[in-house]
Amino acid sequence: MAHNNNKRTTLLRITLLLLVLVASLIVYVFRDHYKSFLKYGYIGVLIINAITHSTVLIPVPGIIFTYGSAALLDPLWITIAASSGATIGESSGYLAGQSGTGVINNTTLYKKIYNYLHYKPKLSSIILVLASMVPNPFFDLVGIASGSLKIPFYKFLYSVFIGNTIKMAIFAYAGQTSIPILLTP
Repeated sequence: MAHNNNKRTTLLRITLLLLVLVASLIVYVFRDHYKSFLKYGYIGVLIINAITHSTVLIPVPGIIFTYGSAALLDPLWITIAASSGATIGESSGYLAGQSGTGVINNTTLYKKIYNYLHYKPKLSSIILVLASMVPNPFFDLVGIASGSLKIPFYKFLYSVFIGNTIKMAIFAYAGQTSIPILLTP
């Protein structure tokens, strides 16, 4: 009976990992088609950020879309939509971590992040907020470590949402301020 549970768990982990990898590949291949989502307004901003932040270790610059949309839409609502989408997308790293991704577990950076989160669990929310505030592809390692350590999903979501909100507000308001200046002859 325990052997069947192990097989099922392994199969589920492999399936989750494959889904995340396939989604990452699809997003990377179709990255030039994101502009068409702008016609959907704030929902388009949410969708683009969910898609671009769902890639694991393949950087896709969705934040540039957030910056650029501020020339046409209200930056407050862009911030809310973009941070919501980014938080949804970053969940893919968390899910990959729960699937037990052995390749990434062997990297030095991942081990450092994992150990820090493991030995400082009371600081995990702060670490997640700070790591998600910075636009970088290494946040995926933090998400994977969070999933591996089984940090509660709600804690992961609200911490990442706070960090993404700060980051997206900076880019949305920067876009609102700088794009008109850049476009003025």
